[in-house]
Amino acid sequence: MKSLLTKILPFFLLGLIGNMQIAIAQTSIKPMAMNGIVNVSTWNFEDGGSIELSGDWLFIWDRLITPTNKNIDDKSGIYVKFPGIWTNYLINNKTYPSYGSASYRLIVKGLEINREYALEIPDMYSSYQLWLGDKIIAKNGQVGMNKEEYRPQWIPKTVTFQAKNTTDTLILNISNFDHVKGGVKNEIWLGTVDQLMTDRNSEIASNLVLSIGITILGILSIVSFFKYSNRLFIYFTFFCFIWAIRGLFPTMYLFYQWIPDFNWIIGLKIEYLTIYSSVMIGYYIFHQLFEDTSKKTFKHISFAINSVFIILTLFGPAFIFTKLLNIYFAFMGVTLIYILNEVIKAYLYDKEGAGYVGIAIALVSLLFLYDMLSYYKFLPFNPFVTSIGYVVFYGLLGFSLRYNILNKKEVEPYRFS
Repeated sequence: MKSLLTKILPFFLLGLIGNMQIAIAQTSIKPMAMNGIVNVSTWNFEDGGSIELSGDWLFIWDRLITPTNKNIDDKSGIYVKFPGIWTNYLINNKTYPSYGSASYRLIVKGLEINREYALEIPDMYSSYQLWLGDKIIAKNGQVGMNKEEYRPQWIPKTVTFQAKNTTDTLILNISNFDHVKGGVKNEIWLGTVDQLMTDRNSEIASNLVLSIGITILGILSIVSFFKYSNRLFIYFTFFCFIWAIRGLFPTMYLFYQWIPDFNWIIGLKIEYLTIYSSVMIGYYIFHQLFEDTSKKTFKHISFAINSVFIILTLFGPAFIFTKLLNIYFAFMGVTLIYILNEVIKAYLYDKEGAGYVGIAIALVSLLFLYDMLSYYKFLPFNPFVTSIGYVVFYGLLGFSLRYNILNKKEVEPYRFS
């Protein structure tokens, strides 16, 4: 078990370092927008792949400009780093509030006339429309200058277009009157149709791998419950199903792809609730498996903190519960460190099954680290890394659960009435 653990951990660490090195190398050679202009004429899309339309975009606060605004020039706004959350902009000692509307503009030079291109457009905070030339080529929800006019929506899109000119203009209108963030967190990508459609299909497939894989593990756990009549299998089933539901929301937001008009606030609450409830149930399972060494105090603290976040999410406005997410991430980090410490102690004392749980916790700790580094843009995000990683984590945890239940007398079996 020690040999297996020492092989797995360096593998994931090397993978994270490799991803970081690739990201740094690619960023240094790809075209970047400067003063609101990007020139792609020297870039070979077939050999180099798609590019992020990152760099300096013209930013105009509190206006939803369109191609008909002929008087828009460099003096109409300021240049900001794109993508970016506008609440993070500090220009001339001025900051911008979360709520409001804004426009971004980028001039793209070096396009090949009549060539087919594609744009990969992420979800934004919290509605947008994207113009190419004089046409809207993509939108989410409805932009507006106030809450009554706007409607939020999150559906990542990949759209295609045929270049009509060597130079064209992208205008992005964004409105936000719900989320604590306003603006754009992820990049817009420009590439060939085949490249970006392949990327899109890969991300959809990764989300399906996560949801279907963990759902299967949950079903197997139900089967184990009827075979061994132990209540922990029911908890593990809920643990699986909750994370399988979560797999339909972040990244590609498959649920919204299938039901575009689903209420955005309810969907956002589901996305957050799946985090808190899965951590609560997951820690309860861990405590039951290691209740002779795990402290009850931390179990009560975990239950109380998760309950507070669940209540705030259920009954609070989006601006409040989205603002608290970073605090919860810190709590998650502390929880993982505590669990890993307890598992290591149990393993050193030769507790049966601790090795399997240790590998599972080490894996999910690395996944959590990877998620955080990619969420805060320190690493490129690979959806298959997290999807397959979480399926393996749930599989290891399910195996260790079954192993411990069959070899531990302390866990009382559930009795049918």
